[in-house]
Amino acid sequence: MIDSAEGPGDPGRSRVRNGSDTRRKLIDTAERLIAERGLQAVSVRDITGAAQANSAAIHYHFQSKEGLVLAVLADRAQALHELRSVHLERLGDEFTSRQLAQAMVRPTMELGEEDGPGGAAAYVGFVAALLDEPGMIDAIEAVFGEQYDRYVAALLQIHPELPLDTARNRVAFTMHLVLNAASPRPRGIRLWAAAHHPAAEA
Repeated sequence: MIDSAEGPGDPGRSRVRNGSDTRRKLIDTAERLIAERGLQAVSVRDITGAAQANSAAIHYHFQSKEGLVLAVLADRAQALHELRSVHLERLGDEFTSRQLAQAMVRPTMELGEEDGPGGAAAYVGFVAALLDEPGMIDAIEAVFGEQYDRYVAALLQIHPELPLDTARNRVAFTMHLVLNAASPRPRGIRLWAAAHHPAAEA
């Protein structure tokens, strides 16, 4: 009987593997560059050049730069969601403001430490950079909104006197602050140093 399965050296299998490798490389490169420079300062050409990919690769795999950005956003979202869920569940039925603050800070810090500056830490910086872009708020809300709602509910449980909008603003501000603080060589500090002391190393 003739075996019709593709062998290890089959060109079709090689193309699939190469395509998957290119897609992964584009995600990792976009994550790193946007974390370092911000969304608007990174072009499609910057990403494909750093990833050593064909100039049409982003269109082929993601249709557009926006599609790539959304893919990066989704890439590690589940890992962050799981860490946040673990810390929220540990709070139990009764907890203090300090314990809630720890549950908000620790998941992001733990994700950033998971595999060093080349991995999850870059994702933390990437999300922090997206939060600086008003046009990305809806996308972030779609991915992380349910988690933020859980933190808002927990805050209102211990501070029921707070107006809902105030509670939401406090959670949003805290999350933004934590993401920036947990970023490798925090982006906000680097940008400020570059603007005020261009010859200095941030």
